Amino acid sequence: MKLQQLKEIYNSCVEYRKYLAKNKCMSNRNDVSEYWKEILHWRNNFPSFKEMLKMRQGSTDPLETGKRANYKYEYKYARSCYSVWSKSVPESYLSNLKENDFGLPLRFDINGQRLSAGAIFNALTSYRVIEWCKKRGLFNRPLRILEIGAGYGQMAYQLLHNLNIKNYTICDLPENLFLSSFYLGANFLDRPLNFLKEDDLGKDNLAGFVFLVPPFVKNLSGEYDLIINSHSFQEMNLQSVNEYFELAQKTITPDGIFYSLNAHRKAGVIYPSDYQVERFNLVSFSSARKLPHHFIFATNPYEMILTKLTTSQLTGNALNNFKQQFDALGFMLQLGLDYEISDLYSKFTEFKLNHSEILFLGVIYKFIHSPDYADKKKLLIKMRQINILMGIIAFLEGSLEFAMEHQKEAAAFLEDALNKLVDSSAKARCYIMLSCLTHKSGEKVAACDNYAKAEEILPHLSVEILGWRNDYYGLINQVAYQLYLALPEPPTFWKIQFGRVKRKLIHMRDRER
Repeated sequence: MKLQQLKEIYNSCVEYRKYLAKNKCMSNRNDVSEYWKEILHWRNNFPSFKEMLKMRQGSTDPLETGKRANYKYEYKYARSCYSVWSKSVPESYLSNLKENDFGLPLRFDINGQRLSAGAIFNALTSYRVIEWCKKRGLFNRPLRILEIGAGYGQMAYQLLHNLNIKNYTICDLPENLFLSSFYLGANFLDRPLNFLKEDDLGKDNLAGFVFLVPPFVKNLSGEYDLIINSHSFQEMNLQSVNEYFELAQKTITPDGIFYSLNAHRKAGVIYPSDYQVERFNLVSFSSARKLPHHFIFATNPYEMILTKLTTSQLTGNALNNFKQQFDALGFMLQLGLDYEISDLYSKFTEFKLNHSEILFLGVIYKFIHSPDYADKKKLLIKMRQINILMGIIAFLEGSLEFAMEHQKEAAAFLEDALNKLVDSSAKARCYIMLSCLTHKSGEKVAACDNYAKAEEILPHLSVEILGWRNDYYGLINQVAYQLYLALPEPPTFWKIQFGRVKRKLIHMRDRER
């Protein structure tokens, strides 16, 4: 590609930014979440042309322009992504990932491939989208795609190399759109760039790329074969999420797919049922990845495959029961119990849960919404009376007692859970809590043994596991938060800070190796 071509693309991005600024469509609007306002406050949002030519040196965050990221740390992050993704994505797909040198990405030799962490991170989503296109009969036809929140465009880049795409529309915040329009324009010079303005109607039907900001979504005419949002709804205000679900309901084709890979409790979406899935047919609900890749207690996104509603929408008690079951499944998935509830996913979406499973999920729902320890204990007794999924019950009870600093009770329930759980994220959490308890009580051999067993399950997170072993009060706080538990005497500010400092020192030592 010629430098002059890149300058022309860059200038078109700048002109659209000026238009948006003139019409007060930048991201200081009230409908932008606090989560994104904070990010946009500190980062370099509109890099210069020279900076954009090396926009990928910040690895997963392309906006660290001018600053070379810590190579060793980024390499570990890329390896971590690869080790987790390879359990969900076939080696054949990962080995055929395409990534060129544009933007000077930090790339690493991984299994005979030179890939950046950004390429690996997006591979899971692109693979899942492609597989669902094959399952739903969309793979071989020219597609009209709408992606909501595309970042700098890496997943779009991967899809454009694997699907027959007639039109790719991206709706995003101006600061992110500035990046994706330049990145995709530079990588696909044969596809025209179209920037949608306030009064443009029908332009989203144009071939090539269409870029627009959220205030202009009313101009989208559709229909789209594929609507995608990954790791973005979870960062929005709830009002914005609801508006996008309404848009998807109106613009999806009769046989199209609305693909969502998101979590909750990160911004405006507090519970899974806050996503208005009742507007659609919920074809599939599951965890796309089996293990965390960078933070043990991170929000774990779940995959929702939605299609146009072909029956009447749920109402009344049927809708309430559906939402409660949805919240219960999403709660357990967040705790790393994916393997234990995998059989319930399809039963839930097909409305085939048996009586005991319905009762169990109903009690789990009450457990989530009961912040009091005594109430949660009573609900755990009810769960045991239902007499299914005993490993989950032991895990919840052990976690609850750990958060309340009932150390003997916690150890007993956690040991019981270990005998019932498969090697999963939840089982690793049991070992981490036990390692922390034994470390605090001075049982060094037991602490090291539990640490080693957690590390066997999550070898890519060994440093973080070590950090949590040394941060008793921080771990209590984290476990209580995940259980929606109100602690009667929360750890003091200084206890929390002291633990954070110890964890940070462990991570700093690791980064310097």
